[in-house]
Amino acid sequence: MKKLANFFSYAFHPIFYFFYLYLAYWMFDPYANHSVMFSGLILSCGFVLFNTAILPVLLVLLSKRSLVKGSLADRRMSILFAIIVYTGTYLSIANKIIPEPLQNLLIATVIGLAIAFVVNYKFKLSLHTSGAGGIVAFSLFRLLETGNDFYLIHLCVTLLVAGIVGSSRLAVNAHTNTELYSGYAAGFFSCLLVLFLI
Repeated sequence: MKKLANFFSYAFHPIFYFFYLYLAYWMFDPYANHSVMFSGLILSCGFVLFNTAILPVLLVLLSKRSLVKGSLADRRMSILFAIIVYTGTYLSIANKIIPEPLQNLLIATVIGLAIAFVVNYKFKLSLHTSGAGGIVAFSLFRLLETGNDFYLIHLCVTLLVAGIVGSSRLAVNAHTNTELYSGYAAGFFSCLLVLFLI
């Protein structure tokens, strides 16, 4: 059971959420521009994967920090890396290859990370559940915005993922219930607020 929980802790690490949502957008979203050439889509997916997942992971590993464990100082440094890389991604390539709903999510992600950075000075907020709360908020926002049944399915899937993530973090004794629930709340409300304001 612990091995499975560890697997989910890595597979559903918040650093991968944006890329997963980017893939889901192009594969399933009825509002996506499906006239984009396959080769261009593969290239843009590669850019997004590198900028939002591989580069932050490399920075964390090169600084000899863990992706799923660490002190508050280590966690703040990892969050700072993600803020810098995600902001750079937004400023450099977002308007070229990232659809507008996901550009807004990228802004919400940076703001959510900034909140987590500040909170983690005093409190070990769960970044896994904060990210999970953010993707649930994004799904709910898109459901309310479009009224499309696709986003109802999307919301159900993200709720399932959020549950798996929280259960996995508890199973590996990485967080207390308070840290997990506060992570969900911080991610959900900060993302939803930013998306409504944008």
